[in-house]
Amino acid sequence: MERAAQTRALNPPGWAFHGLKHDVVDPNDTQHCIDTPKQERPAHGLDTTAVRLMHFPEANHDAWDRAFAAPELPGWVISHTAKPRDNLRSAGPAVSPPCNISRPPPR
Repeated sequence: MERAAQTRALNPPGWAFHGLKHDVVDPNDTQHCIDTPKQERPAHGLDTTAVRLMHFPEANHDAWDRAFAAPELPGWVISHTAKPRDNLRSAGPAVSPPCNISRPPPR
């Protein structure tokens, strides 16, 4: 595997969203899940900014409502979307496999 592909595989982006009023999952657990890769990545020459956390002080479990409304989310997703590589050949059009399900005759 080429070095750039290895780096991409080891450096997946992630953005966690957590409601601070969540009554099941402790926000500190989510913070730990973000802090750990951020601390480990520099030792491997990986980007620490690709992992982030956004807290919503008034949200409980439904933090996704606020997350999807965050104005910076679409741009962040686009900036972390894989770009097509020039050296990949097209596999051709996608073809659905034949369906062998027999249907009962109409009544």
